[in-house]
Amino acid sequence: MAQAQKNDPLDDGGGGVSKGKVSFKDMTMANKQDNNPLKPKVYLEDSIFEGSCAPWQDALVASFEILDIGNGYFMVKFDNEDDQNKVIVDGPWMIFDHYLTVRTWFVDFISLQATIVKTMVWIQFPSLNLLY
Repeated sequence: MAQAQKNDPLDDGGGGVSKGKVSFKDMTMANKQDNNPLKPKVYLEDSIFEGSCAPWQDALVASFEILDIGNGYFMVKFDNEDDQNKVIVDGPWMIFDHYLTVRTWFVDFISLQATIVKTMVWIQFPSLNLLY
């Protein structure tokens, strides 16, 4: 098995926590000097890399717990209040091409009796000018 070199910028030397955050780009591009055939080498122009990352710029990366409460409803508890606010305020959110309806929890919620009274929709009218 190949060992990391002592001057490897991604190796903290003891298998512990690294001293600073390293971006995905830095991790991917760091192997330019390394001749280890087990590590993939990716060479991209900055514009291509930035363009491929663009769809993920607004992705939510958060720590949370999720509980299936039945009837297609889930309760999500966030560890960070800022992440919770981002989910409630921002959006719309999609998972596998399905829009999620997000709302705050209320005490008397019963999943078998719950109904969705309003939803956001996107309607496309073919050949309708966008300036209409």
